[in-house]
Amino acid sequence: MPVTEAYMAPGDFRVRLRLQTPHLMETVLEMGHIVILPQYPGDPTGFTDASLLASARYAGVVHEPEWANGVMTIYGTGLDWHLGEGNIGPRLESNFTFDGADLEEALTGMLPAVLEPGNIQAVGSYKGTHEDQTCKEAITALMRTLDAHYRINPNGTVDAEKIGTGEIFVEDPRVVVVRTN
Repeated sequence: MPVTEAYMAPGDFRVRLRLQTPHLMETVLEMGHIVILPQYPGDPTGFTDASLLASARYAGVVHEPEWANGVMTIYGTGLDWHLGEGNIGPRLESNFTFDGADLEEALTGMLPAVLEPGNIQAVGSYKGTHEDQTCKEAITALMRTLDAHYRINPNGTVDAEKIGTGEIFVEDPRVVVVRTN
Protein backbone atom coordinates (compact mmCIF):
# COMPACT_ATOMS: atom_id res chain seq x y z
CA MET A 1 0.00 0.00 0.00
CA PRO A 2 2.49 2.68 -1.06
CA VAL A 3 1.46 6.29 -0.71
CA THR A 4 3.91 8.81 -2.11
CA GLU A 5 3.48 12.42 -1.06
CA ALA A 6 5.38 15.05 -3.01
CA TYR A 7 6.39 18.61 -2.20
CA MET A 8 3.85 20.91 -3.93
CA ALA A 9 2.95 18.12 -6.38
CA PRO A 10 0.25 15.44 -6.57
CA GLY A 11 2.18 12.35 -5.50
CA ASP A 12 0.40 9.02 -5.96
CA PHE A 13 -0.99 5.98 -4.20
CA ARG A 14 -1.77 2.32 -4.78
CA VAL A 15 -4.11 0.61 -2.34
CA ARG A 16 -5.02 -3.07 -2.45
CA LEU A 17 -8.34 -4.13 -0.92
CA ARG A 18 -9.74 -7.59 -0.39
CA LEU A 19 -13.38 -8.09 -1.22
CA GLN A 20 -15.05 -7.76 2.19
CA THR A 21 -18.24 -5.99 1.18
CA PRO A 22 -20.30 -6.81 -1.90
CA HIS A 23 -20.74 -3.14 -2.88
CA LEU A 24 -17.01 -2.31 -3.01
CA MET A 25 -16.94 -2.13 -6.82
CA GLU A 26 -19.85 0.33 -6.87
CA THR A 27 -18.46 2.65 -4.17
CA VAL A 28 -14.90 3.14 -5.45
CA LEU A 29 -15.28 5.00 -8.72
CA GLU A 30 -12.91 6.76 -11.09
CA MET A 31 -12.47 10.45 -10.19
CA GLY A 32 -13.93 9.77 -6.75
CA HIS A 33 -11.93 10.32 -3.60
CA ILE A 34 -10.33 7.90 -1.18
CA VAL A 35 -9.41 8.68 2.43
CA ILE A 36 -6.75 6.76 4.34
CA LEU A 37 -7.07 6.79 8.13
CA PRO A 38 -4.17 6.11 10.50
CA GLN A 39 -6.07 3.23 12.11
CA TYR A 40 -9.25 1.21 11.78
CA PRO A 41 -12.13 3.48 12.86
CA GLY A 42 -14.39 0.72 14.15
CA ASP A 43 -18.10 0.98 13.39
CA PRO A 44 -18.32 3.59 10.59
CA THR A 45 -22.01 4.40 11.17
CA GLY A 46 -21.16 7.03 13.80
CA PHE A 47 -18.89 9.00 11.49
CA THR A 48 -19.70 11.93 9.27
CA ASP A 49 -17.66 12.90 6.20
CA ALA A 50 -16.26 15.85 8.15
CA SER A 51 -15.13 13.70 11.09
CA LEU A 52 -13.47 11.16 8.77
CA LEU A 53 -11.64 13.92 6.89
CA ALA A 54 -10.55 15.51 10.16
CA SER A 55 -8.86 12.27 11.25
CA ALA A 56 -7.53 11.32 7.80
CA ARG A 57 -3.83 10.82 7.23
CA TYR A 58 -4.17 11.07 3.44
CA ALA A 59 -6.81 11.79 0.80
CA GLY A 60 -6.49 11.32 -2.93
CA VAL A 61 -8.29 11.15 -6.25
CA VAL A 62 -9.04 7.69 -7.67
CA HIS A 63 -7.87 7.34 -11.28
CA GLU A 64 -8.12 3.63 -11.89
CA PRO A 65 -9.77 0.91 -9.86
CA GLU A 66 -8.63 -2.53 -11.05
CA TRP A 67 -10.24 -5.82 -10.13
CA ALA A 68 -8.34 -9.13 -10.43
CA ASN A 69 -8.31 -12.45 -8.53
CA GLY A 70 -10.58 -11.28 -5.71
CA VAL A 71 -8.46 -8.20 -5.01
CA MET A 72 -9.22 -4.62 -5.93
CA THR A 73 -6.24 -2.32 -6.52
CA ILE A 74 -6.94 1.40 -6.54
CA TYR A 75 -4.50 3.75 -8.26
CA GLY A 76 -4.61 7.53 -7.98
CA THR A 77 -2.94 10.81 -7.11
CA GLY A 78 -3.03 13.31 -4.26
CA LEU A 79 -5.44 16.23 -4.00
CA ASP A 80 -2.90 18.48 -5.75
CA TRP A 81 -4.34 16.89 -8.91
CA HIS A 82 -7.27 19.31 -8.57
CA LEU A 83 -4.94 22.22 -9.44
CA GLY A 84 -4.30 20.81 -12.91
CA GLU A 85 -1.13 19.81 -14.66
CA GLY A 86 0.19 20.89 -18.03
CA ASN A 87 -2.81 21.91 -20.11
CA ILE A 88 -5.34 19.77 -18.22
CA GLY A 89 -7.37 20.87 -15.23
CA PRO A 90 -9.15 23.93 -13.86
CA ARG A 91 -8.05 27.14 -15.51
CA LEU A 92 -7.90 30.82 -14.75
CA GLU A 93 -9.68 31.72 -17.97
CA SER A 94 -10.44 35.38 -17.44
CA ASN A 95 -7.72 37.91 -16.72
CA PHE A 96 -6.57 37.59 -13.09
CA THR A 97 -4.40 40.55 -12.19
CA PHE A 98 -2.80 41.04 -8.81
CA ASP A 99 -1.08 44.30 -7.88
CA GLY A 100 0.41 44.24 -4.40
CA ALA A 101 -1.69 41.30 -3.18
CA ASP A 102 -0.33 39.32 -0.23
CA LEU A 103 0.06 35.53 -0.32
CA GLU A 104 -3.33 34.91 1.29
CA GLU A 105 -5.28 37.13 -1.11
CA ALA A 106 -3.54 35.92 -4.27
CA LEU A 107 -3.64 32.20 -3.42
CA THR A 108 -7.28 32.38 -2.39
CA GLY A 109 -8.10 33.97 -5.75
CA MET A 110 -6.28 31.22 -7.66
CA LEU A 111 -7.80 28.16 -5.95
CA PRO A 112 -10.35 26.07 -7.86
CA ALA A 113 -13.82 25.72 -6.32
CA VAL A 114 -13.11 22.20 -5.02
CA LEU A 115 -10.33 23.44 -2.68
CA GLU A 116 -10.68 25.97 0.13
CA PRO A 117 -8.18 28.30 1.78
CA GLY A 118 -6.86 27.05 5.10
CA ASN A 119 -4.05 28.53 7.16
CA ILE A 120 -2.39 30.99 4.76
CA GLN A 121 0.03 33.67 5.87
CA ALA A 122 -0.74 37.22 4.76
CA VAL A 123 2.85 38.01 3.72
CA GLY A 124 4.61 39.47 0.69
CA SER A 125 3.46 41.63 -2.16
CA TYR A 126 2.60 39.90 -5.43
CA LYS A 127 2.27 41.52 -8.85
CA GLY A 128 1.22 39.28 -11.68
CA THR A 129 -1.28 38.62 -14.44
CA HIS A 130 -2.67 35.18 -15.20
CA GLU A 131 -4.96 34.35 -18.08
CA ASP A 132 -5.73 30.97 -19.63
CA GLN A 133 -3.43 29.11 -17.24
CA THR A 134 -4.12 26.13 -15.03
CA CYS A 135 -4.43 26.94 -11.36
CA LYS A 136 -1.21 24.96 -10.82
CA GLU A 137 0.78 27.18 -13.24
CA ALA A 138 -0.47 30.36 -11.59
CA ILE A 139 0.11 29.06 -8.05
CA THR A 140 3.62 27.89 -8.94
CA ALA A 141 4.45 31.38 -10.23
CA LEU A 142 3.02 32.90 -7.03
CA MET A 143 5.03 30.57 -4.78
CA ARG A 144 8.28 31.24 -6.65
CA THR A 145 7.77 34.99 -6.62
CA LEU A 146 6.94 35.21 -2.92
CA ASP A 147 9.40 32.47 -1.88
CA ALA A 148 6.56 30.49 -0.32
CA HIS A 149 5.23 26.94 -0.29
CA TYR A 150 1.85 25.26 0.14
CA ARG A 151 0.28 21.95 1.06
CA ILE A 152 -3.18 20.53 0.52
CA ASN A 153 -4.67 18.88 3.60
CA PRO A 154 -6.84 15.73 3.44
CA ASN A 155 -9.94 17.85 4.11
CA GLY A 156 -9.35 19.92 0.94
CA THR A 157 -8.00 23.05 2.62
CA VAL A 158 -4.78 24.67 1.43
CA ASP A 159 -2.12 25.95 3.83
CA ALA A 160 0.71 28.24 2.70
CA GLU A 161 3.54 30.20 4.25
CA LYS A 162 6.77 31.97 3.43
CA ILE A 163 9.68 29.52 3.34
CA GLY A 164 11.73 29.59 6.50
CA THR A 165 9.07 30.74 8.94
CA GLY A 166 8.20 27.23 10.12
CA GLU A 167 4.72 28.12 11.36
CA ILE A 168 2.88 25.59 9.18
CA PHE A 169 5.59 23.27 7.86
CA VAL A 170 8.26 21.41 9.80
CA GLU A 171 11.38 22.63 8.04
CA ASP A 172 13.93 20.97 10.31
CA PRO A 173 12.85 17.31 10.40
CA ARG A 174 13.79 15.11 13.33
CA VAL A 175 13.41 11.85 11.39
CA VAL A 176 13.91 11.05 7.73
CA VAL A 177 12.75 7.69 6.37
CA VAL A 178 14.63 6.52 3.28
CA ARG A 179 13.89 3.47 1.19
CA THR A 180 16.87 1.17 0.63
CA ASN A 181 17.52 -1.92 -1.44
